[in-house]
Amino acid sequence: MGTCCLRRQRVAAEYQAQLRELSTENEQLKVEKRSQEVTVSRLTDELQATRQIAAETQLRQLNERQTLTEENIELKQRLNEKILLQQQAAAADKHHHGIFVST
Repeated sequence: MGTCCLRRQRVAAEYQAQLRELSTENEQLKVEKRSQEVTVSRLTDELQATRQIAAETQLRQLNERQTLTEENIELKQRLNEKILLQQQAAAADKHHHGIFVST
């Protein structure tokens, strides 16, 4: 064998070694990519769940505020009615005892 053939064999062997190294790196990259895809999918699911919980919480809080507002209005009306009834009762009582008071 001549020097030329030995050199070709050496170059071919180097190319084969580089090809095996690149193939190994490619497989590692595929594994990392799959891992990252799983992580991204999990984080996307977590983000969606967090957004859903936040929206439900805000809606519940708005409903609670609305309920409180409605309850406040009802309480104010009942209080005003009670005050009016007490004033009327006091006026009627004073009128009954001969004291005239205008309300």
